[in-house]
Amino acid sequence: MNTSTTPQEQIAANRPAIPAEVKRYLFDVFLWRRTNSDHFTVQLFQLMAKADSYNRAKLYAAFPDRGAAFKLWSDYQGPEDEFFAEHNLV
Repeated sequence: MNTSTTPQEQIAANRPAIPAEVKRYLFDVFLWRRTNSDHFTVQLFQLMAKADSYNRAKLYAAFPDRGAAFKLWSDYQGPEDEFFAEHNLV
């Protein structure tokens, strides 16, 4: 049995599970960062990125699942490509 794991797998194993409601919006984070898509959620992420902390908190409250997905991405400490790979988006 092969017990060797990559650092990314070790990190992912120690991270709490992401609720399905939030995980579905991670793909929209990917679209926002990698494409010219202009649907509502992508525009909302653009707004969250530009907002000051007070208004961002309002957006998180109004759109909790989308806000949680955005926060997962924005709080990630590492290359963006690794974030998307860890969540099976690339």
